[in-house]
Amino acid sequence: MQAVTDSSILEQCQEALRKRLLALLPQLYKKDFIFQGKQNNATDRRLFNNVPVHYAPDIGLWYAYNELDAYHWNPFGLGDPALAARNLSIGLEINIPYKYNRRVNGIFVEDANGDIYLAHRGKLSGIKRAFFFDHYTGQKTAVHDCERQFVVALVTPLYDPALARNIKSFANSVAGIKQLYKMA
Repeated sequence: MQAVTDSSILEQCQEALRKRLLALLPQLYKKDFIFQGKQNNATDRRLFNNVPVHYAPDIGLWYAYNELDAYHWNPFGLGDPALAARNLSIGLEINIPYKYNRRVNGIFVEDANGDIYLAHRGKLSGIKRAFFFDHYTGQKTAVHDCERQFVVALVTPLYDPALARNIKSFANSVAGIKQLYKMA
């Protein structure tokens, strides 16, 4: 597999992901988020108010979207967002950089047939990649970019009809790994 590194193709893939998720997750809520992460090597903590959150009750997955300074913010969570008291608890982020960047965990990869997949590099907040991959039981694959080879977790083919269900399955795996890490 090859990493998608061209900025224009990254944008096309991100837009396809966003549009597909909006179609697959039809219920709309407005929720608040507290975002805490890294932007330009500095800790960034922001409150986002009234963010559109898309949800499908038959799948049990929600999705939101925002454009941050260096990447497309793609947070996901499990369960009905209407039941959240205040701020939603983010279970997983698969953020996609505007310009190829190994520090951002979301990545699109292309196979030999030209099919595009959404993948994750395995670094979760506070959890090292090695721990993630030691405990991740889903599909992993080697990926090449311009300079390196590395392993990613394949989340879903971008155009799979089961895209949202595949992301939910990955979110469940991430939740399990986070629980294991807390107990370690």
